Amino acid sequence: MTHRRLLSTALLLCLAASPLAAEDRYACVIDPSREVDLGSSVAGLIERIAVDRGAWVEKGDLVATLSADSERATVALLRARAESEAEVAAQAARERLARQGYDRARRLLDQGIGTLEALEEREVALEVARRDRAEADLRRTLAQLELRRARIALAQREIRAPISGFVTMRHLDEGEYLHPELALLTISQLDPLYVEAFVDARVYAEVAEGSVAMVHPSSIEAAPREAVVTVVDRVLDATSDTFGVRLELPNPDYAIPAGQRCEVAFPAPG
Repeated sequence: MTHRRLLSTALLLCLAASPLAAEDRYACVIDPSREVDLGSSVAGLIERIAVDRGAWVEKGDLVATLSADSERATVALLRARAESEAEVAAQAARERLARQGYDRARRLLDQGIGTLEALEEREVALEVARRDRAEADLRRTLAQLELRRARIALAQREIRAPISGFVTMRHLDEGEYLHPELALLTISQLDPLYVEAFVDARVYAEVAEGSVAMVHPSSIEAAPREAVVTVVDRVLDATSDTFGVRLELPNPDYAIPAGQRCEVAFPAPG
């Protein structure tokens, strides 16, 4: 659970004990549906950050890069090796010559001019040429695999957004050193929103997953909106005699900000 969720839980427990505007309403908090502290699997110096707080990012967008001069040079070197046809072409030419020599020795032997010893020598030369070509093919394949690994290492220096959302926090700046245990950015997904509420245990049987409730944000200009119950806790809180409920609140226009208090009203039974 994130720090924001812990604060929300503490707030809800406090609100659950306080009187509400109406008996059929329960205190709640509106949270982002996802909140990602974005970091990197590798350490490095931050070369560029492409976004700032408040920016919208799509999933897969490049948001930052780490210094990668060594990785780029390695990719360039291995690409030259992997794309080179010289060694394979040379070994293929030697194999063709060896094949021609073997065929000529066999014709001479069939005509009674050549010797068996000469044919065997040509056969050995052909076999060596075949092996040399196979080794050249293998070396090229290995070079291609090394290039693939180098490209993966280079891609790890690029930090991309794992979700679509808004950048709500920028923790580091260009020129600073990013460790794998540190966060660079915090990205919040605000559509849908999650509404977290603690409801009186006496109505436990009346709240079910899939049911619709009305959420009343604390913002004066925000009209009540429908939300769907997605989670009903199976364990009651004995201290407050409540149980936790999560609702999913559509927010396609991003008109409702997260992090605010609210009240939720469930439909009357029957």
